[in-house]
Amino acid sequence: MAPAALPSVLIVSYRRPELLQRCLRSLTSHAPDWPVQVWDNASPEADAFRELSAEHPQVSWHWHDENIGFGAAVNRLAELSEGDLLLLNPDAELLRSPDVLRQALSGSPRVAAVGPLIEVAGLRPWDNARRLPGVTRMIVEYWGLSDVLRGTPLSQRYRSAPRTAGYVSGACLLLRRSAWDQVGPFDERFWLYSEEVDWSRRAHAAGWTIGLLNEVLVRHVGGASSELGASERTGPNWLLDMQQAYLAKHHGRRAAATYATAARSFDRLRAARRRRRQA
Repeated sequence: MAPAALPSVLIVSYRRPELLQRCLRSLTSHAPDWPVQVWDNASPEADAFRELSAEHPQVSWHWHDENIGFGAAVNRLAELSEGDLLLLNPDAELLRSPDVLRQALSGSPRVAAVGPLIEVAGLRPWDNARRLPGVTRMIVEYWGLSDVLRGTPLSQRYRSAPRTAGYVSGACLLLRRSAWDQVGPFDERFWLYSEEVDWSRRAHAAGWTIGLLNEVLVRHVGGASSELGASERTGPNWLLDMQQAYLAKHHGRRAAATYATAARSFDRLRAARRRRRQA
């Protein structure tokens, strides 16, 4: 029997070519044989990215003249790839070989996707794994109470690293191709954020689980490639918009409206406190 093909690494880039350079170098060091596909979502630093592509001719580069969003770009890359899919953020750096993810996935036939622990400032290594959110958990997270309530049903955050989770962040996530084909691609209404949460929810509904490997594999800057540009499309509350879209899809419009009201009330309270401190 021929060995299974190596997973394809899918990277969606936007700005910060120096971080993508670090990411690609880590792949060269720790996964030199894994096929890599990069989709650039119309980064303004076009010349820098073209220079970067010349330094990494082994990578399949795909250029787009507009920012179509993370979920849509992943879908395009998945269509161009074979086998399992490793989602990797451009601001993520592999610390060692991702073969451990392949082994974890192959040993658990009903696991749709598996991610590792991630080294990221200000969070515990397993905080990339969360419970599936509902309106209460989203409000708790927005109000900054998730860590205080960690491990309770009110918080998305786990007290310790779980073996399976509601979802695992797409910053580094190995997706099983058969699960991807059954569950379907990312819902492109989620332009940035919530796409892997929605996909994981659909995977659970189809009888799959989402796994977490209890080993640190990646160092992640977090948000660096999305801090600019997304607001140009959806306004200053674009993250809130995506979360509302998730709630509306899975919990109804009333839940989405409740969350929006709670979030904006918190924003007003925080702004009032800031003004009092400055007075």
